[in-house]
Amino acid sequence: MESPVEPGNRSQRRQKAKAKKRSFILEFQQIDSKTVKVDVKQLISLIIGENNDDKPAIVADMSWQSRVRWPLENMQSYITSLIIGMAPSKYIFASTGSCVDVALTEKDRKYYQSWIKKKVRYLNVDSNNRVTTIQKFINNEFGIQPGIYTLQNGQVVEVAEGENDTFDKLDDVLRNAFLFAPITLEVIQGANRKQLSDQFIRMNDGITLNGPEKRNAVLSDFSEQIRDLTTDQLKTLGKYFREKEIGRRKADDFLAGLCLLWIHGPDYSISEKVLWEAYKEDSTANKVVFAFVSKFKEFIKAFKPFINIIPNKNSIIDMICIIKDMESQGRFLQDKKGFFTEFSRVHALLLKDTKFHKVSATKIVQYKELLRSREAKYNSIRRVLLEGGGEYQLGDKKDSIEEYYPTDKEAIFNYEQFFSVVRDPRRTFSKEEKLVAAWEQDWKTPEGKTIEFDDLLNTDKIQGGHDKPWADGGSTTQDNLKLQTKEDNQKLGKNPITDSEKPVE
Repeated sequence: MESPVEPGNRSQRRQKAKAKKRSFILEFQQIDSKTVKVDVKQLISLIIGENNDDKPAIVADMSWQSRVRWPLENMQSYITSLIIGMAPSKYIFASTGSCVDVALTEKDRKYYQSWIKKKVRYLNVDSNNRVTTIQKFINNEFGIQPGIYTLQNGQVVEVAEGENDTFDKLDDVLRNAFLFAPITLEVIQGANRKQLSDQFIRMNDGITLNGPEKRNAVLSDFSEQIRDLTTDQLKTLGKYFREKEIGRRKADDFLAGLCLLWIHGPDYSISEKVLWEAYKEDSTANKVVFAFVSKFKEFIKAFKPFINIIPNKNSIIDMICIIKDMESQGRFLQDKKGFFTEFSRVHALLLKDTKFHKVSATKIVQYKELLRSREAKYNSIRRVLLEGGGEYQLGDKKDSIEEYYPTDKEAIFNYEQFFSVVRDPRRTFSKEEKLVAAWEQDWKTPEGKTIEFDDLLNTDKIQGGHDKPWADGGSTTQDNLKLQTKEDNQKLGKNPITDSEKPVE
């Protein structure tokens, strides 16, 4: 039996095969690296800048770093380990100069060149906490562990807290032991940007990183946008996450999931597999994430004054999904204060509700417990309850439908009142429509001003106004068009157009 032949002519199949081969080589080629022995003093010159220009020669790319920072005990322990010769772990750096020389794609070259322009010689792939600890120690931000230190040459030094434990007050013997402590660097000489991410993930696979931290290292627009958005909004989001959770990128994970719910709706099931798919370069989320980031920033700007009356982060899911649903109908949030205040009122009533709701065959929970999860069923039931109860289906069988209503009949979130009416998706009139309107108006504005031929299509002179305001649902159609001067149109605002009784000559 003949093997099936891929569609296309021979030349197309050959090109496709070559493309697959190139892709394979780029993804699986061996990383070129070398081992270098240095001491702490040499490393410090890279950390603080080699030419006293305050620009460090080594920088961590946060796209593959955890936000977790060592507590004081860990930092003290590491400096102590350096002094007594018990810190053997390698530092993993990537040489920007060497990597740009062997880069195979324009994207990789631009990546490394962007760091070279910042005078960064090495990217810190796996040792950010250690480098940060050394920097803080030489800046006298903390002292080493108090106790009696016995060095390899037999010298004994006692360190007391607050007396001789910081770098500038350290005994000369201990300071030299620290500065000349040996360090092993593994310097990557040739790797593309994706390989550095893979290297970070593989080194930490099954050891310390959780899912969100591993996904953060993926090279895609989705990863970059979610990371930057989280960093930008940490001051606001920090209310909903403990410091340790923020460090482990749980806030990033929340926004990544929220983006998927914004795209697909609150009934969408989020799993580790689904999240990993979203972080891929060819995913739908990777293309839509820019729109989500813009909308979330807009939401946070409106929401910030009311954050203290919304105590649970999963309520953000409920509010954003409602706003997205209304915007898909062409209706936009107008009364922000009313929306968030009324949501809080209904939310408070539901928190008092003692009725149980079935989320699976074996589990029933109250509304306050529904807030603990972003699972599809939890999101769906919360939405039903916020809208005042109703029926929803459990599973695929018709006989599994049950009805749930909140105990308090006032717990109904009538959110539509806070949104605009449906607006015409087209905001401005066409040139043809303006010409027709000019003849219909006998080349006069409703205010009685003459419309000159040369000014008709000059928007700095003549503009198309909506007879019934667009904001109030007025259509962008010929029968709702009135030509006005720019001054009169802008002065009108959201008010309807009225004809002047006495035309201006």
